[in-house]
Parts: sequence; C-alpha cells; structure tokens
Amino acid sequence: MQNLEDRMDKAREFAVKAHGDQMYGKFKYSYHLDQVKSELMKLEHSGWDVHEDAYVVAYLHDVLEDTDVTIQEMFEFSSDVRWAVVLLTKVEIDYDLGKYLETIKSCKIARIVKLADTLCNLQASINSVEPKRIKKYAEQLAKLMED
Repeated sequence: MQNLEDRMDKAREFAVKAHGDQMYGKFKYSYHLDQVKSELMKLEHSGWDVHEDAYVVAYLHDVLEDTDVTIQEMFEFSSDVRWAVVLLTKVEIDYDLGKYLETIKSCKIARIVKLADTLCNLQASINSVEPKRIKKYAEQLAKLMED
C-alpha cells in the first residue's frame, strides 16, 4: 500500500485534472481542495479523530458532483475513499439537505471531510460578506455536529 503522502498527491493530481478550469471564487479550484485538507489538519491537531483516508477524500470530495468523472474512473482509490466520495455527492433528484447530511454522518470519513469543507465554505462566505451563505453553512455545520 502507498504511504499517505503518495495517496494524497495522487488524489490531488486526479482532482485538479478533473476540475480543470473550474474556479472557487477568484481562485483556481485547487485552492479549495488544499483548504479542505488544511482544515482537516487543524481539526486533527485540535484533537479530532481524522482517519488518514479523509485526507485523500478531501481532494476528491467534489469530483463526482462537479465534474464529468464517474465512480468507475475512481477505482485507483480504495473502496472506503470511493464510498465517502459517493456519500458526499449531492444527487439532484429528490435532494433533501437533512437526509443528505444524515447519510454523511453515517460515515466517519465523509462526516469529517464535510465538516472541513463546510468550515472552508463558511469562512469564504464570511470573507465575501454573503449573509445568506453564512447562515446556510452555519446551519449545516450545526447539523453535522449533532449526534
């Protein structure tokens, strides 16, 4: 098995290629992916239990939702990583935020990545002074924290 650093590099390269020219605000999308990984590191340093696969998922968390990548193209990653990415992918048919978040909470890896992603999105919304998005991400964060 590859070490974590190699697996993260592979996931980052895969995701950056998949996201192509997409932007996260005024930044290349890789900025957001790196932010989510950094947020996971902060959570781990604060005492949160962060499984090493979460760092791989941090880079891949939006590829199924925001690119043309299919799950079949992700077989180079472990089944645990793929499953977490699937859980993090919003399906537009009958999308229900509450059900989506409850499903994510059933998987330790998906939950911690969604927490990190939400924290990043909340901070970006605060920085760009977007009250509706601030409220959305603050509420989402609270729901993710519930047992």
